[in-house]
Amino acid sequence: MNESDKFSKNKFNFKNIVKVLLIVGNLFLLGFIIYYVVTPKPGHIIFGILNSEMKAGNYPTKAKIGDNISFYVYVGNELNRDFTFYIDISKGDNDTVLTPSGALNATFIFNITGISLKPSESWISNKINVSFTQPGSNQLIIIELYEYLSPNSIIFKDILWLRLNITI
Repeated sequence: MNESDKFSKNKFNFKNIVKVLLIVGNLFLLGFIIYYVVTPKPGHIIFGILNSEMKAGNYPTKAKIGDNISFYVYVGNELNRDFTFYIDISKGDNDTVLTPSGALNATFIFNITGISLKPSESWISNKINVSFTQPGSNQLIIIELYEYLSPNSIIFKDILWLRLNITI
């Protein structure tokens, strides 16, 4: 076998290897694209506080003892499944600690229970009024969202709060 034949044979083998690698690469890329397109997105929950005009923003920051602080709670289900939840409303002060898993040392006021939303549904509470009996510069209204899976399975989902200066 002369040098020219060896070169042609190696060139032929190299071309075949490149073709196979390109086909395998394209198949891998196509598989990834199909997986990405058909895999459902995990979704999320929208949880918010609406002011007394049912809009986000312009929340009260000051009030007097006995004044009603009015607001609404909003929950939107953007999950790919039903979402059953309840909400706890509490009040706090300088001793209250807000953590990623809920409030510590807060005074429970009431809860809203047994709400179920289908995917893409949303819910707005009735108007909620909270008042304070003691003055303070770091008074809190705390809203906690829990997912209800079963009587023995409740998962903390999120926490929101309004910080207020309460005067006499």
